[in-house]
Amino acid sequence: MKRKIGILFILLCVFVTMITLDAYGIENDEKYIRVGLKRPVYSNYYVTLKASNNFFLGFWNNSFEEFIELDKENILVRLDDFYIKENGIYKRVLKGQEPQIGPYHIKVEKEFRTYEEVLEEIDILKDKGIKAYPLYDSGFKLGIGQYTSTDETKRELSSLKEKLDYKLEVVENDFNKVVIEDEKGDIILIYNANDNIYIKSKDLIAVEDNRYRDYITFDRNNDELITINYVTLKHYLYGVVPREMSPNWPLEALKAQAVAARNYALTSMYRHADEGYDLCDTIHCQVYGGYDWERSRSNRAVDETSGKILKYKGNLVVTYFHSSSGGYTENSENVWSTRVPYLRGVKDEFSLGSPNDNWKIVMDKEKINEKLKSSGIDVGNLIKLRPIEYSENGRVIELEVIGTERSVILEKNKIRQVFGYNNLKSTLFQVETDADIYVLNGYSSKPVKTTLESVNVISGNGYQLANRSRINRFKSNFNITNGSEKNVVPSSPNKYIFNGKGWGHGLGMSQWGAKKMAELGYTYEEILKHYYMGTKLE
Repeated sequence: MKRKIGILFILLCVFVTMITLDAYGIENDEKYIRVGLKRPVYSNYYVTLKASNNFFLGFWNNSFEEFIELDKENILVRLDDFYIKENGIYKRVLKGQEPQIGPYHIKVEKEFRTYEEVLEEIDILKDKGIKAYPLYDSGFKLGIGQYTSTDETKRELSSLKEKLDYKLEVVENDFNKVVIEDEKGDIILIYNANDNIYIKSKDLIAVEDNRYRDYITFDRNNDELITINYVTLKHYLYGVVPREMSPNWPLEALKAQAVAARNYALTSMYRHADEGYDLCDTIHCQVYGGYDWERSRSNRAVDETSGKILKYKGNLVVTYFHSSSGGYTENSENVWSTRVPYLRGVKDEFSLGSPNDNWKIVMDKEKINEKLKSSGIDVGNLIKLRPIEYSENGRVIELEVIGTERSVILEKNKIRQVFGYNNLKSTLFQVETDADIYVLNGYSSKPVKTTLESVNVISGNGYQLANRSRINRFKSNFNITNGSEKNVVPSSPNKYIFNGKGWGHGLGMSQWGAKKMAELGYTYEEILKHYYMGTKLE
């Protein structure tokens, strides 16, 4: 199968500024791409397709070549595998269960020119008491049975040889076949997942409960059925823009999003090549909802920017975008690793006042210990979190995690990865704790933030009342007073308070910033130029 190619390519080119256009081209948005559908699929081994009009099955050879029209509203596609069937529902066989249905078959070694000829032969065999079905294996053939072992298949083969004059062959389980069947469970076709068989309707096809334009096809990765929407780039963008940005926002903001989404799709095209498709429908690539998420305003934004792409010195731009910058976007090297000339931090007053402009989250040290350990980081018991380097735009580049056993430094995006992207909405944050105190160190008139475990407490006559070892030994709370008010402060932090700004990695376009710019009268080209420095719209 088409596996293990392309993933290295995308890793190498993610931050390469000199990205050239691939075979899909950008002259128009009518080129097809393969989108792996994860969100609408309930199972990883079967899926139901629905259509208000008939289904058409065909091959793809630079265009769709139909070989059968199915007068059906529902079909089921599944892996050719071991199952038991209860109340019409396929269930994969668990350990210790005896399968009722299996992936072993008998193939009639006679090739038919068309699918219709196979159906005619099936009717002839039916009169002989033999139930057969269409099988595609380098041509249309006949298949018999869904056996559960080689021995069972060979026994049936011996029996069939007495009834049929054809040459018969055992088809073993090769972990590569896909089955299409109707609502009654009758097989429409069994074929190899590499055979480029596509399904369409005159209108739309629903994958479970979500409808999609153009074509549906399937791939197989051993035990997983992969459902793919083969869709034009334009139709893909129809389903992306309203998922990534509210379709009720100003048109110029939606147009900026359409261009960014187009660029991002073209530069990410090989991200899932090892899985048999180009892009997925989740935030890993871009969120794609298909036809049911389309809206007239977002479709208009796609249409009015048709074929428009953003370039830097003649090369395609990787158009990262995020929800809100918190007032400053960021330089690429402060988030990932490589410096990209068009992904530079800019002052972004347009994002101020948006949701998540300011946020606060409180996490106790036990929760942080859990998150560290689940990420494979064991520092013992947490003692302190300390930002030790900030970018010029205010984001934390290095966060020191100090524990009883050792210390580690989390860098850049790793910080959010460990603490959770929905917890730390950005790295534009400051850390406070419930143990923070401010002291004068004797050398400066400016108070310094610290904790009791980091200081020595000395009386006015120079007698040392408490030091780090005594505080750590007793692990007690302390009363701190200015003579009239008293506060109880723990010796070491129990809670960490993150005060942050913005949501997302901060690279490229702030979506809330784009909205504000559009409301102020900026065009989509001006919005893009603000967030992607030195770029040109073509």
